[in-house]
Amino acid sequence: MKSHRVLAGCIVATGALSCVASPAHAADVNIPDNNLKACINRVLGQSPQAPITDTQAQSINVLDCASQGIVSVQGLESFINIEGLYLLDNQISDVSPLSELHQLTGLILSRNQISDVSPLSELGNLTTLGLHRNQISDVSPLSELHQLTGLILSTNQISDVSPLSELHQLTTMDLSTNQISDVSPLSELHQLTIMDLSTNQISDVSPLSELVGTILAEGQNIGLPPIAQGNTQNSPVIGFGGTSDVLPVVSKTGSAEVASNGLSWTYTAIGRNTLTWHLRSSRFIFSGTITQRSTSQFVNIVDNNLRSCINGMLSQEPQAPITDAQAQSINVLDCAGQGIASLQGLESFINLTTLNLGENQISDVSPLSELDSLTTLHLRENQISDVSPLSELVGAISAEGQNVGLPPITQGDTQNSPVIGFSGKSDVLPVVSKTGSAEVASNGLSWTYAAVGSNTLTWDWENGDGSIFSGTITQESISPPTPPVPPAPPVPHPNNPLVPSVVNPAQPRGGITVSGHKHDGTLASTGTFDLSMLSFFSGVLTLAGAVLYGRGLRIRRQV
Repeated sequence: MKSHRVLAGCIVATGALSCVASPAHAADVNIPDNNLKACINRVLGQSPQAPITDTQAQSINVLDCASQGIVSVQGLESFINIEGLYLLDNQISDVSPLSELHQLTGLILSRNQISDVSPLSELGNLTTLGLHRNQISDVSPLSELHQLTGLILSTNQISDVSPLSELHQLTTMDLSTNQISDVSPLSELHQLTIMDLSTNQISDVSPLSELVGTILAEGQNIGLPPIAQGNTQNSPVIGFGGTSDVLPVVSKTGSAEVASNGLSWTYTAIGRNTLTWHLRSSRFIFSGTITQRSTSQFVNIVDNNLRSCINGMLSQEPQAPITDAQAQSINVLDCAGQGIASLQGLESFINLTTLNLGENQISDVSPLSELDSLTTLHLRENQISDVSPLSELVGAISAEGQNVGLPPITQGDTQNSPVIGFSGKSDVLPVVSKTGSAEVASNGLSWTYAAVGSNTLTWDWENGDGSIFSGTITQESISPPTPPVPPAPPVPHPNNPLVPSVVNPAQPRGGITVSGHKHDGTLASTGTFDLSMLSFFSGVLTLAGAVLYGRGLRIRRQV
């Protein structure tokens, strides 16, 4: 690549200074993005918004405008002699102005917002192309770039890599963090010295067994279809040695009982399970996690209203059993306004794309957390205060108008907000309005009540993808409890001030007959005595100054 530096229309190349005067009639290049223009003018040694002529544009061979906040690259089509262009970490989505830059050999567009790479298909001289962290799913326009030796496509949305099979000059390629499961199209890329396939969905790397370079394929995520509890699941993980090279499980969570060779397993309980494998050598790494749900023959739906709604769609009796196969056959379910309180069992409906559960009495949404196919979820007007279990769902979630009742709280005590957003326990949503006597903290996350009575507090959250979470908290503030009245002190007995009297002076006096033993063990006299003479102390009866043991004591009320 040529080493050129441009100063105000002068090119410094290999130590020689060549200045080309711009003709008075030279046209100015239209560069509407001020950040891009300022970057170019820094290279030219001009003020940020100075005009840039065609001649100046054609004099630039290398342009580095990384991290400049650039949105539009309009105008770069005039830079026809550019060979190296570095535009990473901007906000670029349209790369069509670059399609005329046929001298480009190096192009870095990583960390932008690009989804369509078709304008790059004409750049046949490219040897290095960086497109890390964009929004690309279709790489077919890159199939004609036969001079590429380095290609970076990590952190995109690519599942089909077959268009890359003809790029035989590639020596390095990064396809990590995509959605790739089939790597067979890459089997003929024999010039590769290093290929990164980490964090995809690959369970079989045997097609790559003939490649001699380093292969990094760690952190794969494999989702297997649900399987009935007790049935045997064979490992789908195949190593570089072909179909006979099935890799064993090395660790697990859940109820899996793994065979001694690690190549198959069964589940002893219903639920979510994970199993991991790990293979490492001097030339490659292949590891990952298998996720699978174990199910029963029938779905356990505990809410009769929910069961009745589902059976209505299946044309069955309201409380008929629902099989796992039936659950997986449903894509759209509308159970709004059915009095549903529990969603237990819906975790088996893994193929749902649209779910309407508005106007019910739902508070716990955790059974929906693994419904990865959901694109539309309606939860309006329920009793939900925590939506964090839904954080991994990618569709729009409508959860406005929640009604959350909190237990009464004593006036003056602090109440923390129970409202948790999509980001987890640290994402507590603040109160935005109130009625009653609530005094809300400045951050909106807690409050106290200044008076006794009914109170309401509201929250309202919305993001750019159409998801909404809002509602009202209702809570009574009550008076502090009245302190207990201390008991009256005991009244001493007149004949023994150390012994409390058991007689209420306000009660009528009466007589009792008492017999017992004295201290020396002899039988005491019996007779009828006035109650005012009687008291107890430590299990001993005191009668008119004489002490009788409790043992063998007989007391009979005089009639």
